[in-house]
Amino acid sequence: MATLSGLNDYTALQQYLELHMDENIPLHHHIVGFLLTNNYNFDQAIEELLVYRKAQTTVRTNRDLMFKANNIFFLAFSYRKTKQYDLALKELPRMEKLTQTPKHIGTLSNFVVARSYYEAAIAALQLGNIDKAQEYFNHAIVLDPNNQHYIVIYRSLVQ
Repeated sequence: MATLSGLNDYTALQQYLELHMDENIPLHHHIVGFLLTNNYNFDQAIEELLVYRKAQTTVRTNRDLMFKANNIFFLAFSYRKTKQYDLALKELPRMEKLTQTPKHIGTLSNFVVARSYYEAAIAALQLGNIDKAQEYFNHAIVLDPNNQHYIVIYRSLVQ
C-alpha cells in the first residue's frame, strides 16, 4: 500500500485512485474518504466513508479498530463541515460504543477519541446546545489535556 503522508492534494488523490482503484476492498473506500476529506471534498468523502462503514462490520484486529475509529471521526468531521450537525452528533455514540467494548478499552489513541468529542462539541455549539458542548469539550480535554485549542474554547464557554 502507498504511503499516505504526501497525499493531500488533488493530483495525489488522482494518482492514488489510478494506482489503487479496487472498489471491492472496503479499505479502499476509507482511504479515498480520508483523501477526499483532506481535499475539502466533504460530500464525496461522506459517500466513501459510508460505503466503508457498511462493508466493515467486524473488528478483528487493532488495525481494524483503528480504521473503524478513524472512519467515525472523519464522518463526524465531514458532517460538521457540511453543516449536517445532527449527523455529526450521531457519530459520537458510535465512538463511545467502540471504545467501551471490553476488548477495545485502552487500545485506541486518546487523540482519535478526543477529536470525536471535539467534533461533537462544535456540532452541539452550532445547534445552540451549550451544556452538551461543554460536556463534550470536557471529555476531549480529559483525553487530550495538552490540546490548547480545546482548552481555550472550553474556557470561553464556561466564563
